[in-house]
Amino acid sequence: MGFEKQPTTNNFRPFQLRLNNKTRAMERSMSKDHCFEPHLFLNEYLEQFIRAYPDSPKASLIWPSYFAHDYPDDPFHADKQYLRLFERNREEFDNSFVFFMADHGLRVGWLSRHPDGKRDVNNPMLMISVPRRMRENKYLIANLKKNSGELLTMFDTHATLVDIVETLSGRVQADFSKTAMKPELKGTSLLRPLPQITRNCKTLPIPPQYCLCEIAKEPVKFVV
Repeated sequence: MGFEKQPTTNNFRPFQLRLNNKTRAMERSMSKDHCFEPHLFLNEYLEQFIRAYPDSPKASLIWPSYFAHDYPDDPFHADKQYLRLFERNREEFDNSFVFFMADHGLRVGWLSRHPDGKRDVNNPMLMISVPRRMRENKYLIANLKKNSGELLTMFDTHATLVDIVETLSGRVQADFSKTAMKPELKGTSLLRPLPQITRNCKTLPIPPQYCLCEIAKEPVKFVV
């Protein structure tokens, strides 16, 4: 599996493959004696990318997982690391859409068996920061606040990314008072009003195993 043509201008994967081989030289110079965790490599790479291509629109996707994947208390030790990351790059982030998110909640351990944990596993965190120049747009901010309380899907997140690209490139009008209707995306941009429908697992493309709706259940007895 892979790509016939390089899909991105920059790719962190070769470094990851080299690091995962855990050669003695790599461990000695980067990890073992220096307490340098994998997500810090990603953060450093992101900062280099942020400062590259200063006159060109760009997008970056990084997905650290080791420091927060298996235990609920693990992410806290990285709080200050990410605080410093955002503070160092405040000016650049103020000129960007930033999606800070997870792909799922904990799937192992005691918390995954707790009712809150079972709900969280299919309801991962999503935080969105918009460019400073757009924060005065009353429709945009109102839509984000209202939509944050709705049942959403990954298709809505994808539609939001498409909306950002098309709006900033001028292909669609930046009128956030109107819903962006693109049926082929199966979702709706979170920057705009959502369609006026009842949002549940029947009306949205959410399989039963990922449904967050709490449906009343009754025991059924079959008589043969």
